[in-house]
Amino acid sequence: MPCNFQDDLALSKGPCQNRDAEILMAMIPRAISVSQSSLAADKNGVDYIVTLTRGAVLYVDAKTRRPGASKYWQESPDGQLVPDIALEKWSVKPSRGKKGKVGWTLCTQKKTDLVLYTFDPSDTPSAFLFSFQLLRMAFHKNLKEWFITYKHAPQDNVSWESEAVFVPVPVVQAAVVMVAEYSPTTTS
Repeated sequence: MPCNFQDDLALSKGPCQNRDAEILMAMIPRAISVSQSSLAADKNGVDYIVTLTRGAVLYVDAKTRRPGASKYWQESPDGQLVPDIALEKWSVKPSRGKKGKVGWTLCTQKKTDLVLYTFDPSDTPSAFLFSFQLLRMAFHKNLKEWFITYKHAPQDNVSWESEAVFVPVPVVQAAVVMVAEYSPTTTS
């Protein structure tokens, strides 16, 4: 079934907006407000602007999965379903000699500070917040392995195709920790 950007935008701006604001206020210490960004900022990866005490701001990109996403999740050894998150390789896949557009997860031009992943509460009430730059670095480092290991598929957007890979949250969290540490190699 084709994806519809306008439907996805309506979902993120409608029912999810209040919940996202509550989650961001709860997760970010010293946050004093969460405001919705302009449509122009939204197209550049900023859905919310979180203002902190003393005036600093954080730009947040919100990623919301549709209801029923949990039917694709893997089970952990204890039998619990493990949420996965979509990491986009291509916003527009190259085709027939046409140059593609790199996915948001790899984009070095984004002004995003944080990425908020939420799900329909029927799938899980959990939400996950990632530093965008650390997430981008982890995805860049693990891209080939994750496309071999995890489910990925083109998404039909009617006039173009995008492509994402669906990686379990604990795998992404571990990868983010790994790229956040520098350890020089010693030679003898």
